[in-house]
Amino acid sequence: MSLTGRYWLKEEIMIPVKQAPPESNKYRSFISGGSVFFRKGIPVGMYLLITMSLGFIIVCGTFAFLALKYIPDIINNQIEMRTQAIATSFSGAITKPLLLKNYLQVNQEAQRTSKLPGVAYAAVVNTKNIAIGGFFSDLSRFDEQFAKKVKEKGFPGDILNANKLPSQKQEANARILVGGQLIYDKVLAIADAGGAVHIGIYISEVDNAIHEALFSPLTLSLIGIVLLFGLGIFILLTRSITKPLQEVTNVINRVSVGEMDLTIAPKGPREIRELAAAFERMHQSIKYIISQLDK
Repeated sequence: MSLTGRYWLKEEIMIPVKQAPPESNKYRSFISGGSVFFRKGIPVGMYLLITMSLGFIIVCGTFAFLALKYIPDIINNQIEMRTQAIATSFSGAITKPLLLKNYLQVNQEAQRTSKLPGVAYAAVVNTKNIAIGGFFSDLSRFDEQFAKKVKEKGFPGDILNANKLPSQKQEANARILVGGQLIYDKVLAIADAGGAVHIGIYISEVDNAIHEALFSPLTLSLIGIVLLFGLGIFILLTRSITKPLQEVTNVINRVSVGEMDLTIAPKGPREIRELAAAFERMHQSIKYIISQLDK
């Protein structure tokens, strides 16, 4: 047996030791002008980061889709239930005063109802859709010209006309713009006394309440905790995969330059253990062939 520069020779058997085959040199020449990143390939951590980022985007997109699809319905249901409850209570409170033509008490009830949270106004109309009594909760929330008109001429008739009670109907709903404020107006018939009640609800207040609930500090804190938890999982996954791979790669590189006494210890996930075991078998086979050639 003799060592002739690049090959171990014995009985016409040649095993390359140091010099790479021509194909490998051609490959290296081809990629030598490329970037280091693409020459070495995308790291496993980058694959994990891309996968988790895509998952996060999909979850956020799904959440946004569901929010845009269902939140408007939730808002409408909340407004409808609230106005229905207030209008029913208001109509029940003024039925007897209307029958007795006690308009002072009717106006007192309208004023009291208008002061409820979220209520923009409360009004009572007769069978001819003429206002008997009507009050706004806070005129300062409306534009200046509208507030001035209300103070001079009383409750505006155009609000009542914007949501008239249809014939043979007991109630009706409409979204109307009143003095720069978007209002949900509900008109409910007073069965025994005739006429109807109008209740206006600030839509903006219901919107703000739901959005504050969705984007409250608690909600944002939960999102932050989820993000930190995801980051922790990403770090653990990256370390559990990349560290064993780096150890296997380091040992293989050292074996490739002649350190044949090293041992590749399987670590990490099952696939990496199987890869390390396969390289160790190959390593032992090479050691065996070299030992046979050395005899």
